[in-house]
Amino acid sequence: ESVEELDPDVIIVWGTIVNSYLRERNPYVYDIEMIKETEWYLCHMKNPSNGKIIPIINPYHPMSRQHWYNNIGTFKKYFEMVLNE
Repeated sequence: ESVEELDPDVIIVWGTIVNSYLRERNPYVYDIEMIKETEWYLCHMKNPSNGKIIPIINPYHPMSRQHWYNNIGTFKKYFEMVLNE
């Protein structure tokens, strides 16, 4: 409902609990296989109200300092890909 109402251009998900729900239990995600191809960072969903394709990107949360800093380059790579779509 929030995606339909807000109609975002990008969804950035902080944290694995919300991310797993958005990716794995979301009937509007249409390319879940892309997750493996993008090192578990990126997939897309279709807004059910207007058909708009919305990237969902999931970096490590900054509170997970080691993972965040060790993987910031990977996140930047996929985020730049999203911004250039």
